[in-house]
Amino acid sequence: MTAGFVHLFASANSGWVGSLQMALLRQGLGLRLHTEIRRLLGALSLQGGKPEPSLVLLAGPFNHWCQVARQLRSATPSTPVFAVLSQFTEASVSQAMALGIAVCWPASVRADLLASNLRRLLAVRQAGTGTVWRFNRRGWEIESPHGVAVALTSAERTLLLALCNSPDKRLSHGVLDDIHGAAGEPNGENGEARSFGTRRLSVLMSRLRKKFGAAGLEFPIRSLRGVGYELCVEFEAPAPHEFEG
Repeated sequence: MTAGFVHLFASANSGWVGSLQMALLRQGLGLRLHTEIRRLLGALSLQGGKPEPSLVLLAGPFNHWCQVARQLRSATPSTPVFAVLSQFTEASVSQAMALGIAVCWPASVRADLLASNLRRLLAVRQAGTGTVWRFNRRGWEIESPHGVAVALTSAERTLLLALCNSPDKRLSHGVLDDIHGAAGEPNGENGEARSFGTRRLSVLMSRLRKKFGAAGLEFPIRSLRGVGYELCVEFEAPAPHEFEG
């Protein structure tokens, strides 16, 4: 019996699929290869009656699976999705993040390293099921359900607290841009501009995603194309005085 499954969407003749399958087996994980989106979505929908620990890994050229990523976010928003990029550039990573990809690896990543990372990410997801995230140190640190902490800068803290305090846990780009502007303070910690701005907000999100990825955590914020951002995890509600100062 496996500890979970990796649903891989890739070309059937990808040379490294066999190597990845063996590496996953050594981690106690099974591999299910899909070359058609309907079969992938069908396999994920079958888990509704009998849940099993699983995640989706997209591989190959970006244009091969970008539409798949969009459909996954729409059809199964709670399924964690990762990607191996054939062209690992700043632009391709940004495009992947905009599609809701939690973590990206370059095509040169070793099969054993990729498998161990996937096993860890799946274990993190299982450990966090049914629990909540929390803010520590007056909001200067986020702690995942299983105890991994990520330190925040001033701008990151303000962004996450604003999302957490929003009634529907989502905010538009315009609202986020005004958050610090109203405070009348031009600069924050480490010289960060108080007004996020569309480009600065994108850079901030990219940096945050890298922080969480480096800690082996799924990114707790989802990008809403043309709208803004929203939290996709549950946070423990703190007392107001905890965030003073």
